[in-house]
Amino acid sequence: YSTTFLVANGANASKTFTLTPSVSGGAAILIANVTVNGGNDQLTLAANASATVTVTYIVANVAAGTSTTVTLAVADNAAPLTVNDSDTHT
Repeated sequence: YSTTFLVANGANASKTFTLTPSVSGGAAILIANVTVNGGNDQLTLAANASATVTVTYIVANVAAGTSTTVTLAVADNAAPLTVNDSDTHT
């Protein structure tokens, strides 16, 4: 399975971000990969640019109707304030 997140740089200068995926909600999910244009956990964006980040994950055997939340934390390497975006897989 995979889910995508849109990461945007609203600043007037280029920035590099560290991307950290996580899961919550109790379902048995393992983060397998984070992909940004063929890369991994670092993303550099030009001023006012954006990019799609794909988080790939593996779901173990769970009961039907079980849900969990996959969250992507995005931290600016120059000023590590964290902004979260999330997607729920059921």
